[in-house]
Amino acid sequence: MRNTECGVRNLDSQSSITRRFQETAISTSLPTKGEFRRPSKDWTSAIERRVNLFAEGFRHSKSTFRNCVSLLLLLCMLSLPACGYQMVGKETHVPTGLSSVAIPTFKNRTYEPGIEVPFTQAFLREFILDRRVSVVDRAQADSLLEGVINDFKFYSVSYDRSGLVLEYQTVVVLDVTLRDREGKVLWEQKNFSETEWFRASSSALTNEANKVAAIRQIGGLVAGRLRNRFFHNF
Repeated sequence: MRNTECGVRNLDSQSSITRRFQETAISTSLPTKGEFRRPSKDWTSAIERRVNLFAEGFRHSKSTFRNCVSLLLLLCMLSLPACGYQMVGKETHVPTGLSSVAIPTFKNRTYEPGIEVPFTQAFLREFILDRRVSVVDRAQADSLLEGVINDFKFYSVSYDRSGLVLEYQTVVVLDVTLRDREGKVLWEQKNFSETEWFRASSSALTNEANKVAAIRQIGGLVAGRLRNRFFHNF
């Protein structure tokens, strides 16, 4: 009986030792609650590196996508001329041998003094900015562009309730001719007219200033339109 009891006690003591050993092993192998909340620095830095690599790859993919879109747009723009699109107003229709032109002061056959000056300046400005032919002196030019102002009309077109003029209308009619060195007519535009309106004023000086501004406006419009016709007709 004693041996049995001793054996039982020995088994109990061994089982208790085993139990304590297992509890110790489990307690040392499992992390505590604080360790679950705060991961190790190495693990955190590894996660951050992976996140940064992913973000960098995403940014690179977006940049690549934008570059592809820009390239496609550029190719579309370059292919427009092949599809029949052209820059309007820049086609060269100048005859062979005509590389320069002289534009002398227009002739004024109206009763409006000085009207030839703004028209001549407007034509010079249009052809100089166009650059399809060089604007040079008469002695050096291959051709001569001459203008004649035949008519200038200036009259009132609207009134207020008291009968005072509110608005004036101006109309200019002119001829423009292009000749070569021998005097041969290469191109001409006869009886070309343009109209402009301007507000009236109770001041005579203001009315005169408005009329001068309207004449300059007409000169610019006429020069632009005839320049387009000049190159288009050739």
